[in-house]
Amino acid sequence: HRVDEDYYSQAGALFRLMSDEQKKLLTDNIAAAMEGIPLFIQQRQLDHFDKADPQYAELVIKALAAKKK
Repeated sequence: HRVDEDYYSQAGALFRLMSDEQKKLLTDNIAAAMEGIPLFIQQRQLDHFDKADPQYAELVIKALAAKKK
């Protein structure tokens, strides 16, 4: 149990350490895993990614959109 309720800074820091190639691989894999999941659940997860780093959520959204094409 966390006293400070900081559940996002560590994930965001790790994401920012990744190269662009690593970020793309990660977000493409996440998007593939999220296929077929109800949209309200996807949005809930995207909110978590956004709290870690806004670019994280943005890249997952782009990867999800690319899968729908």
